[in-house]
Parts: sequence; structure tokens; C-alpha cells
Amino acid sequence: MRPAWHKRLTLTALLALFIVCLLAGRIWYVNAHAQTIPSNTAKLGDSVPLEGAFAEYAYENTDGYLVKATRARRMSVKDYIATYTVDQTVLEGHYGEFDITDLDAPTLIVVDLEITNEKGPGDERGYLNSIGWSVKGASNPEIWIRANSLLLESSIPQAQGAYQLSIKPETSYTVHVPFSGISRHRPFPGSDHNAASPELVSGTYELVLTKGKVRNSIDLGSI
Repeated sequence: MRPAWHKRLTLTALLALFIVCLLAGRIWYVNAHAQTIPSNTAKLGDSVPLEGAFAEYAYENTDGYLVKATRARRMSVKDYIATYTVDQTVLEGHYGEFDITDLDAPTLIVVDLEITNEKGPGDERGYLNSIGWSVKGASNPEIWIRANSLLLESSIPQAQGAYQLSIKPETSYTVHVPFSGISRHRPFPGSDHNAASPELVSGTYELVLTKGKVRNSIDLGSI
């Protein structure tokens, strides 16, 4: 006759095996039913119909909007300001003591985006959320490269600092979007001080326009 402890050990082992099987089944079910986001990669010069795809929020309502990247290049802050800045006052006090970016170094990826709104007349709903755009670089995988809203505002002051870009129905407009990374030279909570945008080296880059519903990206090629 088997001792009682042996029976308890057997029951414990069977219970552990049962739990493992339940967990394995749950993991299989979750993986089998996980939603995948379709992706689309365009090239320079291709029109990308957004069709409701969004950078941050579904209520961006991008139906009717098309985006085309016509050019991409590396630039310095000084070159961008000299070429595209319309309102210099937007930049006052932002470069110097705390932002120690080298203004002569190629710290920007500048992408010309032609935005077209094909919504019907009078339908001014919807916008493009530039703060949700990003650039990924094969040569700079560790750098988070986002739209530089300050420089962008200086080139289109009519946007009045808004991240939401919208244009009238049945029109097109080209924006020169500067993207930059950021490096902090002091730990949190003093991270807003002594910040600098690092130089972005020559290499291949990709612009991510939307992340929801469909991941729309544009291959910017070698810059």
C-alpha cells in the first residue's frame, strides 16, 4: 500500500500539469486570435491615401486625405531656418543656453510632404497629427526621431503651434517637416536642461505616417 504522502505528491504533480496545460492553451489562444495591423510601405513620389488610418487617435478622421513625400534630405538647423522659416519670433529663446544643439551640424531629416484633401466641398473635418509622425534610421536605430514642432511652426506660422495639420477640401499644400532626435545631458527631473539634437548620419531612413488601422510608412531611401 502506498503511503499517504506519495498520494499527495501524485495529486500535486497532476494539478501542476493541469495548470501548465491551461496556461499553454491560453497562450495559444491569445496568439491565434491576436489582431495584426496591416502595413503599407510607399516610396518617394507615391501618393498614400490614408483612408482613416491615424498616427495617434482614430478620431483624426483622415478619410479623403492623401500624403506624398516628394523629397528628403539631411539639414542643419541654420539651413532650415534660412530656407523655410517665415516667422523668426517663434524661435526666440529656444536655442542657446539650454538647447545646446550644434546649429551647423546635420541634425535634421527634412521631408517635403504634399498633403491633398479630397473631401467634399465644405467638409473640413479631420486632420493629420504631426506629433505622431516619426522617422526610423537604419544607421541611428537608438535615436527616437520625431517631428520638430518648433521649427515646423516657424515655417507655417498659420498653424499657430497646433500639431493638427488640416487644409481646405479640394486643395493641396506642401509642408517641409523637420525631424530631429534628442539627447539629454542631465537625468530626470532636470532633463529639460542641457538638451541637444544629435547629428543624424548618412543612411537609409523610413517615415512612419500612421500606426493605427494601417501602418503607413514611406521609404525615404538613402539620405
